[in-house]
Amino acid sequence: WEGGAKGVAPPLGEGGPKKPELSQSEVKELDDVAAAHNTKFTALLSVSWIVLLVLMGTCTEYSTEMLESEEGAHAGYVFYQQISTMIFIGFGFLMTYLNNYAYSAVSYTFLLSLLVGIWGILCEEFFVNCFNTTCATKVHMNMTKLVHACFAGGAVMISFGGVLGKMSLFELLIMSILEIILYGLNIGIASTLGLEDAGGSIVIHTFGAYFGLAVCATHRSWASTPDFKFASTVDHDIFSMIGTLVLWINWPAFNGVLTGNRQETSIVNTVLSLTGSAVVTFLISGAFGKGKFNMVHIQNATLAGGVAMGASCNFCENPAYALLIGSFSGAVSVWGYLKLSPWMANKMKIHDTCGIHNLHGMPGVIGALASLLFLHEEQLGNQAATLFITLAIAIGGGLLTGTLLLFLSPLSEVTHFKDYAFFQDGTLNDQLTRLSCPPQVSKNLPGFRGASIKNMGALLAESISNHGSATAVVPGMVINE
Repeated sequence: WEGGAKGVAPPLGEGGPKKPELSQSEVKELDDVAAAHNTKFTALLSVSWIVLLVLMGTCTEYSTEMLESEEGAHAGYVFYQQISTMIFIGFGFLMTYLNNYAYSAVSYTFLLSLLVGIWGILCEEFFVNCFNTTCATKVHMNMTKLVHACFAGGAVMISFGGVLGKMSLFELLIMSILEIILYGLNIGIASTLGLEDAGGSIVIHTFGAYFGLAVCATHRSWASTPDFKFASTVDHDIFSMIGTLVLWINWPAFNGVLTGNRQETSIVNTVLSLTGSAVVTFLISGAFGKGKFNMVHIQNATLAGGVAMGASCNFCENPAYALLIGSFSGAVSVWGYLKLSPWMANKMKIHDTCGIHNLHGMPGVIGALASLLFLHEEQLGNQAATLFITLAIAIGGGLLTGTLLLFLSPLSEVTHFKDYAFFQDGTLNDQLTRLSCPPQVSKNLPGFRGASIKNMGALLAESISNHGSATAVVPGMVINE
């Protein structure tokens, strides 16, 4: 569609709502489908949690160094705190832009990141030991393992962005469990090949993005989702922008936490790369918007530099290169939102809700290719091979996972993008996207993505003047005197 996978809401219909309110039969179907999925989710979560408790009890122990250390964990905890803030607040709030799916976006991010973090520690340790032929009997828990748990959560949250609003928590839990197994497998292979990827450009961002896109590719019907479901409001966009700023500020810690004595280099390179992507995003977004910025670009493409710098943050030794990598990745990301996402939805029938291909997929590949410029010649082959292996595992695993989910009672489209389906206080109807708009007012409302409170007020005043109340504009809306 012309508005893009996560773009501006379409123009409002003149003289009538874009879509009628849900009928009683649709509401009943929504409630029935949600109840069935919630029952399955409760059962799966209970079993999964019991299994994790057993595995943690039998396969893990605290590391000797941690128990005997007299220095405390202050430095390590500061990094963990920054990275976990990125995952829970950054990713969570970044995905709250949808008008009727904010509860789900931030809550599902919280729960799934916690679960896959523990599962990720176990899977990653298992595969690393297998590929390195070591015989560790226990997983040694420490602060570093908690960082790896956040990394695993980050990979799944990237994939979640691609399917945002279109899966129940039951389906998301299945997807996450299977994805982490493949994520651990890929980490094991990468460790054997000696991959240089401190910030996860390849094993986190590229893997998570293309796994999520592959799942989307198996659900071709998603590409016909009505545009009004992607509408946002000023408040939702501000919350999403909070997520962007949290991610931007803390991304240097994400890239630098595991770089040892190259930590300062990693942090400086990441800040410079993020600066490049942010500046170029504003430049290109304003140029293509005829002097007006698109909040979708500002919320997402400004972060592309952090993604791209992850693979070379600790050995890029020229500040200009860091700025250049960030600038190029930001430009490519904006181009993706402007041109590539609509083309993928229309031609390939791949529906990417948040544009993860533009923020994580392409910048991740750019970061992998950029790292080849700084590595020693003997490392180039393994670095390139790991990129292709990552793409193969992510795409193949995503296609298999998506196909499996098609046979497990896929979520009815009537529940898509609705908090009401799974939250007691969730919104039932897409009120702001269905305002009955007089022609003379609709000219000032090119789309609710950028609608102002002033225009909303003008619309309500017009309705009250013509109809005697605001309920003709927003069914069910109550305005006191």
